[in-house]
Amino acid sequence: MENQNIIRRLPAPIAVSEQEWPESTTPVVSVCCMTYNHENFIRKCLDGVLNQETLFPIEILVHDDASTDQTASIIQKYEKRYPNSIKAIYQEENQWSKGVRPNPAFNFPRAQGKYIAFCEGDDYWSDKGKLQQQFDIIEKYPDVKLCFHKVLVVHDGDHARLGTPTPILTKTFYSCRELVSTNIIPTCSVLAIREAVIETPDWYYKLPMNDWPRWISACKDGYAYGINKVMGVYRIHSGGIWSAQNVGVKVISDYDFYCEIEKNGPICSRALAADARRALVRKLINQEEERLFRIRNHVIFGPLLKLWEKFINKNIFS
Repeated sequence: MENQNIIRRLPAPIAVSEQEWPESTTPVVSVCCMTYNHENFIRKCLDGVLNQETLFPIEILVHDDASTDQTASIIQKYEKRYPNSIKAIYQEENQWSKGVRPNPAFNFPRAQGKYIAFCEGDDYWSDKGKLQQQFDIIEKYPDVKLCFHKVLVVHDGDHARLGTPTPILTKTFYSCRELVSTNIIPTCSVLAIREAVIETPDWYYKLPMNDWPRWISACKDGYAYGINKVMGVYRIHSGGIWSAQNVGVKVISDYDFYCEIEKNGPICSRALAADARRALVRKLINQEEERLFRIRNHVIFGPLLKLWEKFINKNIFS
């Protein structure tokens, strides 16, 4: 492998699909792409990466998790057309259902880039200058470990149902502590320093969300840089692993997340995680106040509710 501190550059940015590099060239960016039953989306995802106009070489690491539709077939056609850029793994058995996270298990170990970018198979990049702009920012600011941007939310893959660009950014630099209370970083928007994101501690696998804890850990001794510009699209559809979850499941997941960060996360994030956990419980209790009013005045259930609230205050808020 070449010295990653020596970055090969083109005289001017051109599309990845048109770049030609010597066979021994080490990519500067490794794009990690997880797919599962994304036959309606994967073309746009791969096109968005191949259309990136950069000064440097990249590699596209695709992991297909035993799709039961035509996703793998579509990827194979792209891989055949762009063999120097696309490197795919095709699973015969679904790994996610076994508790295996494809990026740390299969994509990170083979990633050669100094930087890691993310784009899952049902999302895509809409700005051809996205990677180059993010690369320039991280190279400019030594304390920036991760760069992200706003994305447009598309519901059910239907452009007639466009959502609001997210997240709402009020500043540029975000510390580890500021990433704890709410996940403001869309996965498909991230370009990060390799060493900052490939570390995957054991407690990470206890959490249902895939990348939020990774962003927090990545910035434990640095910052995330937010670009206030839409450069990608995040799809919400019935086949999405996270977006398909109901509100109740997400609330429980958030609570479990705060507990794990409070216990095992970076030191700088633990106190904020504890505060966020308590705030979440208070919010849920407040939402139930009106429903609980009648129960409090019930002869039998009223005393039981008081005992339950006493238990909550002692074990959750203390």
